[in-house]
Amino acid sequence: MTQRLLLVDDDTRLVAMVKDYLGAAGYEVETAESLAAGRHQLAEHSYDAMVLDFTLRLCQLPYTQIAALPMVPLGAFLLMLNGGYLTMFTAAGGQTIGKMVAGTRVVASTPSGRAQRLPFGTALVRAGATIISIVLVGTGFLMALVRSDRRALHDAVADTRVINA
Repeated sequence: MTQRLLLVDDDTRLVAMVKDYLGAAGYEVETAESLAAGRHQLAEHSYDAMVLDFTLRLCQLPYTQIAALPMVPLGAFLLMLNGGYLTMFTAAGGQTIGKMVAGTRVVASTPSGRAQRLPFGTALVRAGATIISIVLVGTGFLMALVRSDRRALHDAVADTRVINA
């Protein structure tokens, strides 16, 4: 049975490209150019999945109505997005884009003091601790100011350190 998808986005070129790609992969893709049109199609038809341009959704809501978004899925999405970004960039090369600009890199702490590339699991733990530091209004970052080794909470938890690249 063919999977039916609804793609909601106002960028018609992007929609055409994604529709062609997914169609070639065997999906039946229907499109809508606005949130209202997408809602109408959802009311009229059933779909196996829906791809919604998230910025389209947020941009069409007045600021006062953003709180009406379901907070748990929105929070989970933002956590996965930020956690994925931090984990993948740190595991791949030890640097997020900000660290590249600053000329620093994250490495595993070793007894010999030799810089080593981070394993994926360590990068994941570090990203989780970083998010906790952010949620705690940056308190985890303040540890770097008072610790003799200048490591923040996420570095202490993941046993990592930041060095000049």
